[in-house]
Amino acid sequence: MALSSIAVAEAPVAVDVPTTASYPANHPIEDRNVSFALGAGVRVAAVFDGHGGWQCSDFAMNELESAITAERPHCNTDPAHDPAELGRLLARAYGRLDRDFAAAVRPAFRLGFGNVAHAGACSLTCAVSPDHIVVANAGDCRAVLAVAEDDNPAGSAPSAVVELSRDHNAREPREKERLAAEHPGEDDIVLCKSPTACYVKGRLQPTRCLGDFYLKLPEFNGVAEERSRGRHIGPRYTPPYITSEPELHARPRTAGDRFIVMGSDGLWDAMSSEEAVDFVDGLLRPKQGPATPRDEVADKLVQEALRREAATARMSMQRLLSLPAGRMRRGLHDDITVSILFLDKAGGASTGGPGGASGGIFGWLASFFGGKGD
Repeated sequence: MALSSIAVAEAPVAVDVPTTASYPANHPIEDRNVSFALGAGVRVAAVFDGHGGWQCSDFAMNELESAITAERPHCNTDPAHDPAELGRLLARAYGRLDRDFAAAVRPAFRLGFGNVAHAGACSLTCAVSPDHIVVANAGDCRAVLAVAEDDNPAGSAPSAVVELSRDHNAREPREKERLAAEHPGEDDIVLCKSPTACYVKGRLQPTRCLGDFYLKLPEFNGVAEERSRGRHIGPRYTPPYITSEPELHARPRTAGDRFIVMGSDGLWDAMSSEEAVDFVDGLLRPKQGPATPRDEVADKLVQEALRREAATARMSMQRLLSLPAGRMRRGLHDDITVSILFLDKAGGASTGGPGGASGGIFGWLASFFGGKGD
């Protein structure tokens, strides 16, 4: 696992719970998110983008804090003040989550319930200490940091965009090269339907994630011509092809840090990192009118992603939102989950549940159609 970092700088204030919002394409939604405090002064926020079902992302959401706590005694220094140690702690927690999920689904697989072997989740975790931001990423969720160009987060200067993670997807050249080097002679290691739709062994787009054990462990390779026993990969099968080991990034906090946008790939399918930061910037520091309350910002960002997807599909927003979750909606966009951490001194969002502050996406939908929320 590579840990990239830059020079240490002066630390700003503690971070409150994030504001979050989700909108389903799948039925049920396969995304999850969670936030919790890790000791004194460290805020952890995570986004999980499930595939092959919701089970792996749900497991990760419920067990991440316990996994970190279980690995904490193995730290040699205080992770709150050592970004390298904090990164190693998150990486070990990902490994524990993967092993524990394998143990949880193994009995079902042995009974013939093969679908459990291809439940997986891309996983993105941000841990913000008083001094540093540490990100652990396995998959194609993404975290981006907005930094005031004049080091004044309350000022009117535009935000610079700092990528805190890299996408791990079979379409990425560096991931293709890594897989080819690790599995020489397998010309089907990555198969592409188009330049943007590439799959490991023709099956899975992410190259790092939790779960998907048929691409990791031989015992989870299904039986040929027995679909109920799981997905089967024939000869030239040399797992593991994917890994739960996250790529780590550490960055010192600075006075100009404004906010971090974390999102599942449903958000990034609709807009670039720069577009997301610019949109949030416009909500927090509009040229005219009042600023959007922070606990509504994630909700507004999800709405903007949906507006863009509607425009791409050449349909009205109302028509897009009227589609039932499931195959019809999933054909136009993915599940979208957003979690925003505010890093400046203006304060965090109000708490809206265990995952953080919740923007009222379903209340907004009800008002959009002129009805009432549940």
